[in-house]
Amino acid sequence: AERRLPRGGRIGAAVRHTGEQFALDPDTGGLAALPAGTELDNDLGREWRIGSGFFSSLRAMLTANNVTDEAVYDGFGLPGPGRLVRFELKLQ
Repeated sequence: AERRLPRGGRIGAAVRHTGEQFALDPDTGGLAALPAGTELDNDLGREWRIGSGFFSSLRAMLTANNVTDEAVYDGFGLPGPGRLVRFELKLQ
């Protein structure tokens, strides 16, 4: 979901759920159950108009992925990345 804020700002949130999965256990050769997990992502940004030439706008974005630091596994039983926070500046 995304919401526009005053003065060119915006805020967004997303939820991703991965259900229970099964992966081959190398020790036993059988299938091992991988737990379900839910990730929460948030972002906050703003855009400024800075001119009309080659660079006409500047966008700043703060993004936090997997805010709850949930362990989510891929189909091979490897954990996905944990919490990640990024700050981005973009000239357009």
